[in-house]
Amino acid sequence: IDLLMLDGEVIAAVEVKAREQSAENAGFAAITASKRRRLVETARYYVAEHGETRMLRFDALEITPSGIRYLPNAFEA
Repeated sequence: IDLLMLDGEVIAAVEVKAREQSAENAGFAAITASKRRRLVETARYYVAEHGETRMLRFDALEITPSGIRYLPNAFEA
């Protein structure tokens, strides 16, 4: 998890992927199933350790030479 952010009453766990080329969804595609599992485990651990009761959401941020794209609800837990 690169960023933990609050969006109202939701904790957004954000994975950031930067790519040197502007290939469509290259950054998002780099978030593999095993990476998603680790992100979910880490976020759940954080929530448990800090007594958080807010909902968790998993977002992705892709940075390429052509711009920045933010994808809320990039995947489900």
